[in-house]
Amino acid sequence: MAALVAGIFGHPRPTPSPSPTPPPPANPAVTMVARRQFVAWQAGHINRADYAPALSARTDDAKVEQSSLQLGALGALQSTQYLGPLNIYDTPADVTVYLYKMLCSNGFVFEQLALDGRGKIEGIVFRDTIPTPGPSASP
Repeated sequence: MAALVAGIFGHPRPTPSPSPTPPPPANPAVTMVARRQFVAWQAGHINRADYAPALSARTDDAKVEQSSLQLGALGALQSTQYLGPLNIYDTPADVTVYLYKMLCSNGFVFEQLALDGRGKIEGIVFRDTIPTPGPSASP
């Protein structure tokens, strides 16, 4: 019987992986900004006063129109799913980046929204996939 006990209890158990930390709850005001921006981009009519000057200058009407066609094909916005904040390298200290999944009648898109401390939009990106880091290349 001693051998059986040693066989069962003689090997250390691996340390369990820590549970992932759930994202902080969504801020309703930020979620409202994300929804309004998505609908504005779908319609092709953004309010440049909502944007930081540098982003507004880089966002020309042709880009808005092209994005409107692509986002419009997704159909009506049905719901918004908050996925959490993102830590993006080199983001200024007063900027927070949020990730949402915008669920529409004909599909979905991810919206990455960066807001500064004044509530101005520092960045907005719509993607059909979430980029994940790949294996690093050998030198």
